[in-house]
Amino acid sequence: MTSDHKSKWKCALCLCQQPKQQNENTPVRTDNHNVTLRRAMPSNLSGTSSRPTETIEMDVSFSSSDGFAVVSQEQSLESPSDFRVLVTEIRLLRQEILSMNNNIRDLKTVVSDLSSKLCECDKRIDNVCARVEDLESRIGTPCDGALADTVAQLKAELNDRDQEMLLNQIEFTGVPEQKGENPVSTTMVLAKKIGVSLAECDVVSALRVGRVIVATETEHSVRPRPLVLTLTRRAVRDQLLQAARVRRAATTEGTGMAGPPTRFFVNERLTRQNRYLFFKARELKSRFNWRFVWTKQGRIYVRENAGLDSLPCRIRTENDLIRVFGVSSV
Repeated sequence: MTSDHKSKWKCALCLCQQPKQQNENTPVRTDNHNVTLRRAMPSNLSGTSSRPTETIEMDVSFSSSDGFAVVSQEQSLESPSDFRVLVTEIRLLRQEILSMNNNIRDLKTVVSDLSSKLCECDKRIDNVCARVEDLESRIGTPCDGALADTVAQLKAELNDRDQEMLLNQIEFTGVPEQKGENPVSTTMVLAKKIGVSLAECDVVSALRVGRVIVATETEHSVRPRPLVLTLTRRAVRDQLLQAARVRRAATTEGTGMAGPPTRFFVNERLTRQNRYLFFKARELKSRFNWRFVWTKQGRIYVRENAGLDSLPCRIRTENDLIRVFGVSSV
């Protein structure tokens, strides 16, 4: 295309906007008129290697009604360097696509592994749920009731064994606690107060047990801890308990203890479980107006009245309290 032709060339859109004129002097044009022809690219670029000749094809269409040609083509390559850049870009794009395919393949593998693990977790959860439902269905069956009864019986037997180990001990309560006191001397003085003389050979040990208990939240006074006396013989223990029943109103007056005289009590030493049962039995006795609740040889008994038709009932467990007093719960 010459420079003169380039200066006069107009695009198809501009030509369409020009008003039509009857020009009979327009010469007949050939098919290849107004078509830019480019020579093929040189076979040797930069003098390095020879390549086969590459040509650029163009699509040309004519409009017979308008009398001009419309050329439709892709963006032409201005120089060999542009062609090399395009080839390089295409190759890089191909590598990126291949890398993307590999990443997608790896991602599919990971997703497949996760899916299999999730399926395995679902199976395990279903198995655990089935086992839980099975255990829940077993609750309340006769077998479980028998097992619970067996456990309760074993607990009662263990409590009886523990109580037998305390048969040589008695408990003094309400005795004022003083700093630097001698528990052995204090217990011997209290025993003499109720009419029993103890020798040193009769006493194994004497000590305060438990923690300091505040009487009330508003008062600053404290309840003295129980004083436990361990004896060598059970006969001496029974003698002390019998003397304490005779002298129920004994106080610390005349024992040489500091402070005003206070009333003290002598009782059998009970296990934690028996102390709880004895406390509950006394509560139910007051609620239902029963007359007697007592302990003998570490055993708890209740009796409604002194009549011949009322028999003593032994309390070993909470179920015995429910059965004897006819309550729904303790």
